[in-house]
Amino acid sequence: MVLRLTEKAKKIVHISKILYHWRAGEGSTALNPENKLYAYEAGRRAVQTHIERLGKSGKVENSGEVPGIYKIKYDVIR
Repeated sequence: MVLRLTEKAKKIVHISKILYHWRAGEGSTALNPENKLYAYEAGRRAVQTHIERLGKSGKVENSGEVPGIYKIKYDVIR
């Protein structure tokens, strides 16, 4: 949602209040990333569709170091 909103925004400003806090309950990804590996794949796909909506060409991959951190390999256009 945030990626889509930033694509449309004319101006983005700082909001000084916490709008969301990640709960760390039993079975939560916050406590153990292995609990919900599908969430990280969904995040990767969200970034992939974001760069496509921007008209860019490339591939989003998991960083391999930390779940939820992605790297984008942009296609070189000659």
